Amino acid sequence: MTVSKEQLALWIVSMAYPSQLSPVQLQKAVFLAQKALEEGGWEHLLTSKYEFEPYDYGPFCKEIYSDLTGFEAQGLVQVGVRFGRSAYNTYATTDEGKHQIDEQTASIPSAVKDHFSDLVKWVKQQSFASLVGAIYRKYPDMKVNSVFKG
Repeated sequence: MTVSKEQLALWIVSMAYPSQLSPVQLQKAVFLAQKALEEGGWEHLLTSKYEFEPYDYGPFCKEIYSDLTGFEAQGLVQVGVRFGRSAYNTYATTDEGKHQIDEQTASIPSAVKDHFSDLVKWVKQQSFASLVGAIYRKYPDMKVNSVFKG
């Protein structure tokens, strides 16, 4: 069983089910999941990869948003808006999206699934500063264009 980069993004969002991910949580979780596959000897599970670039707050790939918008059109993802100090989109898997990605990833090794589950839980527990800071410590090359100095 293999997954495309688009399926990886949907899979990561589904790991937060029934909760949602903010843009920074989404970007960093997909980045870390892709890195985990590459660094953990599971790269063969990916049929394609996102190209992350160092951006204002670390690794960023705009394509993730368009992929999830495509999944929204299919009824697999719900894109919402959260209001706070500023408004931003949130990303959640619908019941159908969760069901579909669970079926698609059924034959993925349980070690990978467990790692991704732990990864998304960890990402959701981090503050913005601690999440971005952790990425910068582990992947300093992703800090080069940062506006965040935390």
